[in-house]
Amino acid sequence: YGNTEGIVTEQTPCEPISNYGTSKCTLEQYFKTTKRNTIILRLFNVYGATENTTRYIDGIIENIEKAQSEFIIWGEKTRDFVHILDVVQAIQKSMGYIFTYKEDSFIKIFNVGSCFGTSL
Repeated sequence: YGNTEGIVTEQTPCEPISNYGTSKCTLEQYFKTTKRNTIILRLFNVYGATENTTRYIDGIIENIEKAQSEFIIWGEKTRDFVHILDVVQAIQKSMGYIFTYKEDSFIKIFNVGSCFGTSL
C-alpha cells in the first residue's frame, strides 16, 4: 500500500514506494482486466517458527538472546504481523470461496493480517 496511516482495507489505494510494491500492484491491475475468476490475498508481514533470522521478529529474538541491540529500532515503523498458520487458513478459505462463488467472472481481494499494528 505504500506509506499509509490508519486502517488499511482492500479498498485503500495502492501507492507503492518500491519496485516490489509496484510489481504487486501492476499484477493486480492486470488480473482486473482479464475477466477471469481471481482471488488475490494481500499477505502482510508473515512470520513463523522457521523464519530466517535476518527478518525482523526472529532478528529481535536472536539479538535479545545474545544481549545485542543493533537490530532493534523502536517506534519508527508500524507493521501488521500475521503467523504462517493463519496465512495457511486464509489460503484454504479462499480456495473454498472459488468453488462456492456464483458469478461468471469475479476478482476478490482479501487482506491477510492480524488487524493490529505493531510499533517497531
